[in-house]
Amino acid sequence: MAAEFENFVQQELPRRPYVTTNPAQETVPVRRGPGPRQLEFVDIQEGEVLGKSGGVITGISILEVGNCKGLAYEKPVAASVWTIAHMKNTINVQITVYDEEGSIIFPDKVSIIDSDNVQVSFAGAQAGRAVLIMFP
Repeated sequence: MAAEFENFVQQELPRRPYVTTNPAQETVPVRRGPGPRQLEFVDIQEGEVLGKSGGVITGISILEVGNCKGLAYEKPVAASVWTIAHMKNTINVQITVYDEEGSIIFPDKVSIIDSDNVQVSFAGAQAGRAVLIMFP
């Protein structure tokens, strides 16, 4: 039994990544340096995505990525069709829809009406909010 443990320690543990500190919760591990065991944890703040800035992987505000524009649309009264005017002159729109409790929901259909308007359709009446990210 002792030999099996010694083999594990000598052969397997050096192959596994390790961290010298206890990383904060809600962080993303990133390999830094040439070795497979050099991990660092990157903290991503609200409204950020993981990206590279100045050659270093870090959190980047979504509003800084490719001149994106954001819009939060509230629909407090339930309806089966939401027509959202974003007025950003683009058809490149990413939409995430949330119910009243804050859970992501999936509409039956999302339609680009024109470069300033989108339409979200549901099988039944739905209240909640939509977050739009528009790309140029």
